Amino acid sequence: MRRMNRITLMALAGLAVMAACNDDSVTEPIPVPPPPGPQATVFTATGNITAKVDEFRNALGPSNGGTPG
Repeated sequence: MRRMNRITLMALAGLAVMAACNDDSVTEPIPVPPPPGPQATVFTATGNITAKVDEFRNALGPSNGGTPG
């Protein structure tokens, strides 16, 4: 009977040590996903494409006059 009590106490002590080592209380911050990348814009036209060319130029923004940068 004494041996059974010793085994039970050892098992309980082992469980207590394992429970004390549990790291569930530490929470890591949730990583923030990166912002979505740029979306592609497709310009399609048939026949007279003048209006679509002007729309494309407007989408690019003002001209830099051929100056780099």
